[in-house]
Amino acid sequence: MGKLYLISGNEEFSVKERATEFICQLFGDLPEDNPELEVIRGDDDTEKFSLVLDRFLSTLETPPFLFPKKTVWLKHFSKFDDAFGEPSTKKQKSRIDLLSDFLKNGFPDDLTIIIDGAGLDRRKAFFKLCEKVCEATGGKLEWFEKVDPKAKGYEAMLHKRIREAVLAYNKRIDENGAAFLAETVGADAARLRNELDKLVSYVDKAPVITLEDCLQICSRNAETLSWEF
Repeated sequence: MGKLYLISGNEEFSVKERATEFICQLFGDLPEDNPELEVIRGDDDTEKFSLVLDRFLSTLETPPFLFPKKTVWLKHFSKFDDAFGEPSTKKQKSRIDLLSDFLKNGFPDDLTIIIDGAGLDRRKAFFKLCEKVCEATGGKLEWFEKVDPKAKGYEAMLHKRIREAVLAYNKRIDENGAAFLAETVGADAARLRNELDKLVSYVDKAPVITLEDCLQICSRNAETLSWEF
């Protein structure tokens, strides 16, 4: 049986970033030029979910051509709510049910399936099925959750996320620097990445990012001024 990978959650930026990173790990910097990868775009707002999933299902059922194996990527699918809202009966199954059947029945060894997109409801049977199939096939399920400002321990969770993000650059950040970014960036993953890109370039070979570095290079806003004060 082939492998299934699912990347989802409610943090859209992180989901897209991780999916793109994973695909590049598998297929290089220009993955869509690789003939062993077939991409079904799922983020076109002008296209109905039904057309996207029809193409995806058709591609899954088509054997590899000229190569011994293939990978099909449902890229940045953004219409889970619409898909789950489609009626399903014994005579006319919904596309989600058709996809579920495909996963349940065991797909070929030469097929790898990658699905990414924010907004998948973890309470749905489809999510639970994907979770089981990912584990059974040796694939992986990755979930990216926003840090809830109302949650207990919000600040500690935010600091941890910032430190983990800095470690991805093979750097560390001091306590005051992490507190500064938590205060000024909050749980905005896209803005955090932007600020870290600038900071890492600024500190160059220095192993630790400090509060002073943050004050020197991060975007100027009201929170920044309050820190300086």
